[in-house]
Amino acid sequence: MVKAVIFDMDGILIDSLPIHMKIWGIIEKELGFKIRPEEGVKFNGMSLREMITYLKKNHDIPATSDEIYEMKMRLQKEMFWDEVTLFKGVEDLLKELNTSGIRCAVATSSERYFMDMVVDKFDIRGYFSGFVSCDDVKKAKPEPEIFLLAAKRSGTKPKECVVIEDAPNGITAAKKAGMKSIAVMTTHTEDALHDADLIVNSIDEISLSLLKNI
Repeated sequence: MVKAVIFDMDGILIDSLPIHMKIWGIIEKELGFKIRPEEGVKFNGMSLREMITYLKKNHDIPATSDEIYEMKMRLQKEMFWDEVTLFKGVEDLLKELNTSGIRCAVATSSERYFMDMVVDKFDIRGYFSGFVSCDDVKKAKPEPEIFLLAAKRSGTKPKECVVIEDAPNGITAAKKAGMKSIAVMTTHTEDALHDADLIVNSIDEISLSLLKNI
């Protein structure tokens, strides 16, 4: 029986990919390097620190890891508040789950600052009983730590949770955590998300009845 739903943030709650791409484009231009398309796919589910470690190892970048991190954080703070949007259907689903007594949690590879900014900007904090960011775990997705902690903070067992994700790393992490998963095709194709228990086109296709039958 489903007692909790764990939501990824980027690509599930918010349409943030265009903003992230714009920010990385600014950083690439300023520092003189180019992220290849296949590298961008690898970044899904990684923390920012992990992305930067990868970039420093595979590109000749004339800046320290800390300098790149501070640049990305500064640009996010400047751009996210005005440009990020909530996906259609998110708030309706949260209301339905809360009314039915299903607990909700957020488990994101983003920093706590941005997780807090998002839930406060859209006034959705009250729907959630647990929050986990990359700042709370030692190992990011595809390791299961982030989802196991989200289950603990929402007061449920892993087998009672369903994860809603948009990235292969997140689906793998859910499987390792012993949780069912629903993949939403906001950032990846159906083929890339084939390990999910269910695949949908958008989050507004997800309902309580669908979750109960997964």
